[in-house]
Amino acid sequence: MEKQGIPAVGISLEIDTDRTPDTTQFHLFQHDTLIASFLTRRSAEQAYHQAIVESGYQQPTGDEPEDDGQSAAEREQRGRR
Repeated sequence: MEKQGIPAVGISLEIDTDRTPDTTQFHLFQHDTLIASFLTRRSAEQAYHQAIVESGYQQPTGDEPEDDGQSAAEREQRGRR
């Protein structure tokens, strides 16, 4: 059983999970929709990464302000003073 995904955009790559129709193939999902199935890990991971790119997902940098209005870099800088 294996699953990797980006919950923010609902994309996941799974093999042998509760919702995979075939336990020997890799399955690409977006939310609850099965997008494609693959025989090899390599082709599945290529499609997974392409789906992430096409979704427009941007990985958080950690410099975005949190509830206190300060980024992680600003909090770290203030902690050094």
